[in-house]
Amino acid sequence: SGLSRRSWRGSRSTVAGMLARRFALPPVHEAKYEPRQIPNAAPDMVGTAIIRPPREIWLTLLGEMVQMVNEALRRRASCARDASKPLSLEYMADRLDVDDPLLGYLAVSREDGWLQGFVTCTTFTTWHADFRWDSLSPAVELATDHGESQGRTPRVDEDGSLADELQAQLHAGDPDNEGVVWPRIAELSLLGALGCGRWLVQLVIDVLESSSEPPYEYLVAQATDNSIPFYERMGFVRVGAVTVTRRKKERVAEVEAEEEEEWKPKGKASAKKRKAEKPPSKASWVASPHSTHRTDGADETVAQIAVRLGVPLFDLIFLNRAKLPRLSGEDRLKRDTRLLVPAPVDVQAVRAGSASMRDEWHTVAADMSFKDCARGLGMEPRELLRLNTHIKGLQVSSELLQGTRLILRQSAHEAEEYCHWTFPEDDPANAEPSYMMARRLRRRPTG
Repeated sequence: SGLSRRSWRGSRSTVAGMLARRFALPPVHEAKYEPRQIPNAAPDMVGTAIIRPPREIWLTLLGEMVQMVNEALRRRASCARDASKPLSLEYMADRLDVDDPLLGYLAVSREDGWLQGFVTCTTFTTWHADFRWDSLSPAVELATDHGESQGRTPRVDEDGSLADELQAQLHAGDPDNEGVVWPRIAELSLLGALGCGRWLVQLVIDVLESSSEPPYEYLVAQATDNSIPFYERMGFVRVGAVTVTRRKKERVAEVEAEEEEEWKPKGKASAKKRKAEKPPSKASWVASPHSTHRTDGADETVAQIAVRLGVPLFDLIFLNRAKLPRLSGEDRLKRDTRLLVPAPVDVQAVRAGSASMRDEWHTVAADMSFKDCARGLGMEPRELLRLNTHIKGLQVSSELLQGTRLILRQSAHEAEEYCHWTFPEDDPANAEPSYMMARRLRRRPTG
């Protein structure tokens, strides 16, 4: 589509905008067959054909896709106590229209051509400048009973190592336009199937692991409440994703400091000159850690520059695509051309950065008085009380129960659990919970 994700998303705040958006798509046709008659795909996929259609074909199949996922939900509900909310027409239309690149497969019955399943994959993108992978953030609770309720132990990123790896990956973009793109993280964006879901997901994994362009190293998915065990069986684990912002008082302090600095006397400099010296406002473009390199005019290609700097050519081109959208490895750049150079992946630095943005918590090990707890922690009771005013009715004279969680140190940041496929102006209360799942991809030799 010619519209950015952010621009068309904003237009849908009105009924007129939404109708205009829907009319821009091909007509939505229902299937000419009864969905209840669609046979489940066989475990060995005998009798099922796999098709990889272009985007324009996907958009014409929206009606059949909606009917098929509703039928899958009906069959699941007939043998389970509960069932997940089906994928909506609007959500599927958005993903098929906007996801770039769009890798996907259809499973259809060979005899009748009836839709039995579909899966799509794209590059993970977010429109939150303050998005962060963090499994240890207090804002997320990974240890849910999704797996335990079925006699299984949930698979979660317990030590936060997988989230740290994800956060350390290359990323860049403008959250107000094309979004912040993570080119080494693929996302399963749509999945619906009648007996072939596992086969389709494995197909995508096989394709990603054997492909070198783009060089994906991780695959993530937004699971529903009831699909978490399915993804766990496919090798995924639950990871934490949050949006992290500075606390209001910290932002106020920063603004006051900037205003105070702005009004400090600056010798005989004129007001016009002082205004010119004021730094420009921060751009909305955000990126992973990087440095700047200026070409020296040597007769070398971009590929040779990448080798000399010790960075992958793909990463160098990706990080500079905003300013040099047609950059290629064969290009020879003019002298003093400014290139952004991605910093080496540093998981330890990411781990330290994430820790600095979290509050420090303490879990009370046994029933005790608040004063005894403060004394054992080496803190003044009233300081500990000030940090925990969120606990209703807490007083210095209170008795604490085992398992009570207390804040020991409050960071300058606050985190909220991330809701995928949302925008900063969206109300999180109106969004569905995002159970983010992830797995590492094992690169396979090609050729």
